[in-house]
Amino acid sequence: MNKRLTLVSSLCLWLSMASAVNLDSLWGVWNDKSQHDTMRLKAMQEISWEGYLFSQPDSSFYLAGLQLNLAEETGNKHWIASALNTQGATFF
Repeated sequence: MNKRLTLVSSLCLWLSMASAVNLDSLWGVWNDKSQHDTMRLKAMQEISWEGYLFSQPDSSFYLAGLQLNLAEETGNKHWIASALNTQGATFF
């Protein structure tokens, strides 16, 4: 039983650390204005949905708003819809 608890705890710790590293790299893509707009929009989608939607919905809504602004500036309807979907999910 003790080994099982240690294994589960280790797995949870590893998953949380892997998630934090992924968010750091996604933030790097978002902040790098030399990246293609589609890559930046995809990164922000991942940050707002996977990083914050279920733990901090207010932050997710705000970040989806940043994504929405860039998508509207570039006229990318797919990412406009994606950002609005994320904002809607935060209210759910």
